[in-house]
Amino acid sequence: MSVKNEVINICNDYFETYLKERNFEKLLQFLSQDFKGIGTGEDEFSKDSYNSMRLFKRDIEQAPSEVRYEFQEFEVDVISTLSAIVFCIVDFETELFGHEVKLGDLRMSILFSRESEADTFKIRHQHVSFPAKEQGVDESYPLKQMEERNRILEIMVNEKTQELEKLLEQTMVLAITDKLTGLYNRLEIDKRLDEAIAGFKRYDTAFSVLIVDVDNFKRVNDVYGHQKGDWCLQKTAEILKERMRKTDVLGRWGGEEFIVICPNTHLAESVLLGESIRKAIEEESFDIEGNYTVSIGISSVQKDDEANCIIKRADENLYLAKSKGRNRVEPSISPITN
Repeated sequence: MSVKNEVINICNDYFETYLKERNFEKLLQFLSQDFKGIGTGEDEFSKDSYNSMRLFKRDIEQAPSEVRYEFQEFEVDVISTLSAIVFCIVDFETELFGHEVKLGDLRMSILFSRESEADTFKIRHQHVSFPAKEQGVDESYPLKQMEERNRILEIMVNEKTQELEKLLEQTMVLAITDKLTGLYNRLEIDKRLDEAIAGFKRYDTAFSVLIVDVDNFKRVNDVYGHQKGDWCLQKTAEILKERMRKTDVLGRWGGEEFIVICPNTHLAESVLLGESIRKAIEEESFDIEGNYTVSIGISSVQKDDEANCIIKRADENLYLAKSKGRNRVEPSISPITN
């Protein structure tokens, strides 16, 4: 067998033992008694065999998993029948602390030598380097670099989590919000109304409902267009919000109708709120010809009420206000007869 092929075979066995098997005891058979070398770590500069063995052992202990490798380049330079140098560039990957690590462009020069042609080639010197890679003291692998990368990844994950939480919060808000006015939508109002009914049945907590309807709103759309109509509804919503208590629940009921659920509020207090709303809108300028007003129907919860009952009474009182000339507040505590 030629010297070149002999060195290639021994070198391949060395890589299999060192990188794939990660067997330190078996690895020793490939190293000469005066082995010296330079590794990739800051302290991996060995001038004697003892220190070299220590570094090999530490390397395997720090990363005991199989190292998968692939040669980019592999060249054998035969100096004589007693010595040869292997030059190679290797990519490899392994698992380190639960992370998949890929490191490319590992550059190696390995000196093989023997005393006589009857002897087996052993590695006398090995030089290993990574371009632009930094390791710390007592590290065969770029652990500090990995720690920094993990720290950055943790920051990125936290930022992404916060971003997703914010998006989820925004999505939840959008799901219960009327797009035009920013008030609660019909779905959320139905939920809040059911909660108010449940509170009344369990704790006898009174509440009232106001349905606010813009008078002659169709004329606004017909004369000034839907864009102007939308603006008027938005402004109406703002006026309503300004007059709400912290506990009041305000929503858009549909079209030009708004609804207010007033917890812990009896009929007389509801009427005062309704009059405050009616007067504020009447006095506000909406930049249209004629008056911009609202009619309001009010109902307070009664024994054995369900949500549809209190809404029906408020709705009937609203139409009563309309029939009496609009721009009115109509309260009632009379139950609806079926």
